Amino acid sequence: MIQPLRAAHRLTFAALVFALPFLFAVAVASRKPIPTPNLAHSMPTTGQTVGEFRFLLNGHRTALSLIHVAGERRDRYVLHWELGEGSLPEALLYWTPSSATETVPANSSLIGSVAIDLPFTLSESFASSGVLVLYDAPHNRILSQLPLGKR
Repeated sequence: MIQPLRAAHRLTFAALVFALPFLFAVAVASRKPIPTPNLAHSMPTTGQTVGEFRFLLNGHRTALSLIHVAGERRDRYVLHWELGEGSLPEALLYWTPSSATETVPANSSLIGSVAIDLPFTLSESFASSGVLVLYDAPHNRILSQLPLGKR
C-alpha cells in the first residue's frame, strides 16, 4: 500500500521539478511593464514656494521646499530638495489639523511617502489650514513641521 503512494509522490515531485521553473518563467515574461514617471513632464517649471521643512540629516542642516504649482484642473504641490540626489530617510508626509509634538497625532491624514520633485495634490481644506508633518518612519520621529494657510 505504501509503495504505490511513494511512486505517485516521486512522479508528482519529478513533474513539479520541471513544471514550476517553466511556469515561473512564463509568469515573469507575461508581466506588464511597470510604469515609471517621466520626470521631464512631472517637474514644474514655475511655482511659488509655500515654505520649507528644515531638519538635521546625518548631522547636516537640510531644507526641503514645498512649492505650489497652479494647474488647469487642480493645484499641485512639489517637494524640492536642494541637494538633488542623495539619501532622504524613508519619510512620510502627513497632514494634521494642529501642530504635533513627538509623534503623529491619531487624527492625522497620510498624504504619502516623500518623493522629491514629483507632484502631489492636497485637498483645498488641507491646503488652507493645518500643518504638514514630515515623519521619519524607521526612527519613529518627526523631522519637521510646516504650518499651512494663514500664519
